[in-house]
Amino acid sequence: MNRHIVLLFIPLILLLISCNKDEPTITKAQVQQALAEMKGTYEGEASISYYHGSLIARDVTASAVSSDSLQFNMPLAHLAATIDDQIISNILLESAEVSVKAGYEFYQMAPDYFNFVLHPADVVINRSSKSIRIVFAQTFGGCGETYQNGIIFNISPSEIWVDGVKYDPFRQLVFNFMGKTKE
Repeated sequence: MNRHIVLLFIPLILLLISCNKDEPTITKAQVQQALAEMKGTYEGEASISYYHGSLIARDVTASAVSSDSLQFNMPLAHLAATIDDQIISNILLESAEVSVKAGYEFYQMAPDYFNFVLHPADVVINRSSKSIRIVFAQTFGGCGETYQNGIIFNISPSEIWVDGVKYDPFRQLVFNFMGKTKE
């Protein structure tokens, strides 16, 4: 099985494992410690796939910044290629990339390892008298590995709205990012 597809399922498996009701609650101090340990700029690559579908692109250069939240610089070229409407596609291509900001929700912690779900905010692009809003799924996440200075996460644009109307032919995508901080 393709390593990128396997990596898409790691956070889900970890989330299911971490749902044991007998586990202690994660404290605010533990969350603050995890955020401090994960803080940094991560350079890496993203694979882009259709949700429950085929791979679109592999090894796309990408970056992310972790502090009290995650900021992922999501390239838009592959998203634009999935859009049939030429005006919308061109606006996405002209924008090149967007900064997606997502809050962390931690589910499992171990020394030097953190499992989380991301809660990305919508991104709005205003160009050529069109307003495009990209909506993200709230159920994807990943893990931080401070012993390897790495982070792996999935982020998924699930809907596109154009001038307040949902763009129905859109197929949900999943970006799988893997990166490391510069030492």
